Amino acid sequence: MIGSVVKEGGYFHAYDTNGNMLCSINANEYSELQGYTSTTINIFERSLYRKGGTLETYNEKGERISTREIFS
Repeated sequence: MIGSVVKEGGYFHAYDTNGNMLCSINANEYSELQGYTSTTINIFERSLYRKGGTLETYNEKGERISTREIFS
């Protein structure tokens, strides 16, 4: 169960409710944490070439389970 997610350097780290690290997800300067639940993490990757970007959803193991293009 995901208790918190923080961006540190080039990664998002997910921790359980006891503070144990569950996974690390690669990040860059264009990555933004959109939110998380007890089972998923949503990260928005801004595009450099067009308005919008990609919303990626990961599980508590750091596996990508969904990708959606977002246009603004």
